[in-house]
Amino acid sequence: MAREQKGHKWFAAIYDRLTAPAERSYMRTIREEIVGGAKGRVLELGAGTGASFPYYNDHAEQVIATEPDPYMLERARRRAEEVERPIEVRQASAEELPFDDASFDTVVSTLVMCSVSDPLRALSEVRRALVSGGRLALAVPCHGRLKNLVHALRGFERRHDPRHRRRAHWRDDQRLRRE
Repeated sequence: MAREQKGHKWFAAIYDRLTAPAERSYMRTIREEIVGGAKGRVLELGAGTGASFPYYNDHAEQVIATEPDPYMLERARRRAEEVERPIEVRQASAEELPFDDASFDTVVSTLVMCSVSDPLRALSEVRRALVSGGRLALAVPCHGRLKNLVHALRGFERRHDPRHRRRAHWRDDQRLRRE
């Protein structure tokens, strides 16, 4: 049973403006590589406002984007209408994906795993939803230039969203590989 998701209306309203400098400088390159490489039936986790949508190309035969926050979801749906490629946007959390096993060829996740309540559960769900030999393409804001975006959002996470965590460590990754 899916839990009702709480949203952050004001944060959704300023998110694109807040992240615009990062999008113009380095996120564009990251999205081109990660999203542009998506093939077949694609699941995007935590689509946010839909910043990745313009980067999908003809190799992505079908794109289903998920987002748990209802206010971000509303903005993602509007952005999906603006791009050439049809993108279906659904409300869902990464920890409880409402899809059958082996449903997707590619799962895309940009700037998401730091904000899920249970990253290992989310990655287990990704593993379940991917076809055998499927591809998980993700960008995690932990090091390098992505770290700047984390610092910009730090004030928000402290006051309003304790889900933002940097808990997925090497040991967790190793445990997930064994499971």
